[in-house]
Amino acid sequence: MTAVLYPTKPPVQNNGGKGGGGPSRGDDPYYKDHVKWIGLWLFLSAVIMLFAAFTSAVIIRRESGDWKSIYFPSFLLINTVILILSSITFEICKKKLKTFQKNGYRFWLGMTVFLGFMFLIGQIYAWNLMAHHGYFLPTNPHASFFYLLTCIHGVHLLGGIIWLVFLFLGTRQIRDVGSTLTSVRLASTYWHFLTFLWVYLYFLLKWI
Repeated sequence: MTAVLYPTKPPVQNNGGKGGGGPSRGDDPYYKDHVKWIGLWLFLSAVIMLFAAFTSAVIIRRESGDWKSIYFPSFLLINTVILILSSITFEICKKKLKTFQKNGYRFWLGMTVFLGFMFLIGQIYAWNLMAHHGYFLPTNPHASFFYLLTCIHGVHLLGGIIWLVFLFLGTRQIRDVGSTLTSVRLASTYWHFLTFLWVYLYFLLKWI
């Protein structure tokens, strides 16, 4: 049975004076959610600017004479699919929460965490493949950018996994579905952003 999880904001009660004792703006859950979204998008904007700067550096550095194409592990395509699947499972997770299917929400959230860990393990495996073929961080500019960009992305993804783990640990004590849904939406926005970022980096590093 589907329930409405987005009640309208309750009217402000008039307590008849300055000392009415009503909730302050800082105690307003709607205001708090608004602040959280602003904070998230400010952070994502900073990440976008960071990788935009790296993109410019890659394009400029590529014109130098010491730029040489590196061995690019084909396994990274499988890893890309894994991360895309994790975004799909996260969307299923949200739908389960919206319809109060607690077990389904917990299962699909757990699947998202699992796929996230699989992606990180896959990145480590890809780095080992690179090293096996003789490509290390200082080998040439292309190899340096590969390790640097994939490592920075991996650190951000690890932060997302930690966030999801905390959400998963709280699945047994869900009291306010609306508040939980807000947290899940924030996390899913961050997660989908990292998925899109990785697809971009994959084509940038492979085809540029």
